[in-house]
Amino acid sequence: DDELTVRTTIPAPPSVRIAFTYEVRNAAGVLLTEASTTLVFIDRATGRPMRAPVELLRALAPFFA
Repeated sequence: DDELTVRTTIPAPPSVRIAFTYEVRNAAGVLLTEASTTLVFIDRATGRPMRAPVELLRALAPFFA
C-alpha cells in the first residue's frame, strides 16, 4: 500500500519515434527506479513508420520551445 509518484517526461520532440522516460519515487521522494520506452508511429494503411501526427506535434510544441 505504498504511495508512489511516477514522473513521465518526453525528452525530445517526437518525429517518427516518441521516447518517454519515467522516474518512480516513494512518498519520501526517494528515487526507486527509472525506465524508458520508445514508440514508433505506424501508418495503418501501409504498416510503415510515419511522422508523428501534426495534432500531437502542435500540442507538444510549447514544451520544446
